[in-house]
Amino acid sequence: VFHTIKPFSASANTQSPIMIKTDFNLGVNNKDVFFEFAKFKCRFSSLDKTEMIYTDGEPISYPFQVGADPTHVKCSTPIWPLNGREKESVKLDITANGYDYYGGFDFLFSDRIEIYRLSPLSGPNEGGTTVKLLGSGLKATEDVKVKWGVVDMELLDKEKLANYLGASADQEFEGIISKESLKPIHQRKIDSQKTYDSLKLKAPQLSHWTKTNGGPIYIEVGTRDIPPSESNNVDLDKYSYTTSFAEFYYYKQPVVKNIHPHGGPIEGGTEIVIEGSDFEFLPEYGVVPHCQIGDKIVKANYESTVRIICISPPGDNVDAKLPIKVSLNGEDFIETGKFFHYYKNSAIKDMKPTSGPNTGGTSIKIT
Repeated sequence: VFHTIKPFSASANTQSPIMIKTDFNLGVNNKDVFFEFAKFKCRFSSLDKTEMIYTDGEPISYPFQVGADPTHVKCSTPIWPLNGREKESVKLDITANGYDYYGGFDFLFSDRIEIYRLSPLSGPNEGGTTVKLLGSGLKATEDVKVKWGVVDMELLDKEKLANYLGASADQEFEGIISKESLKPIHQRKIDSQKTYDSLKLKAPQLSHWTKTNGGPIYIEVGTRDIPPSESNNVDLDKYSYTTSFAEFYYYKQPVVKNIHPHGGPIEGGTEIVIEGSDFEFLPEYGVVPHCQIGDKIVKANYESTVRIICISPPGDNVDAKLPIKVSLNGEDFIETGKFFHYYKNSAIKDMKPTSGPNTGGTSIKIT
């Protein structure tokens, strides 16, 4: 006899475990014979019976106890085709012999749990970058976690999720990089009429960050494999992740050794040459050098791993000593210890004489 199920819902694109509390009638049935010939299966059926998907089941003791008789049937949810719908209610039935199904439990498949976009796409090896994620299904009834490479992040606080309409997602997440320069994996199709989930996370420190030049890692999202139980066994606290095709690129912070010139006209337009090491240019991952002069940010021209050039923007104050900072993602700036100042450009009103012998030596008066 099948009594209850837990949980009552799952993401349509994850294969999540379901526990069905079951009375196996072992006081009547011969346990050895019954389990030898049993064939447990779960059947998920759309309400109109046009879609049916079967998954295998197994008898287990839950909460887990060594040597205890089974108390539940464990099945996994299938990948369910929502076909554009945000959710769908289905019926769940269970069989012990592969033919006779019972239960009729209500079950809900919710929006696909995925990550579609992130901004910025990169950050320094030491971590700390504030990254905005755009995804779906993050408000699932189950506990949700984000996996950053090999690092399991803290349990997602669903109260901090914000809603984003797909129509504004492209502008919000395009950021400093044009869509044409991004790899297809960073530009997943967004439905302009759909509302997505958005959250902010701090990128964790890359493992052995002082001994690596960095590189790309996958970002995944998942739900708890096993529902919480009275056992409170930490070994049961495992999550089933779905690869989201979102990547985050870690890079080594550059080192600035010299800049020149140290000043320019307040109108802007001065080429500031910045020399050092570990500059990178990978626009497909959002690794594009930037300069910050005072409070103004400009994109740099990448020359090589040891040289970038920034064009000074128009200034606000003459003789102000402004710190110069650099960043490889336009977000995480580092101090260089170098400064730039603006000055009022000299204007030439008159020059006498305007000609002289080709042997040189003529005194010229400039006012």
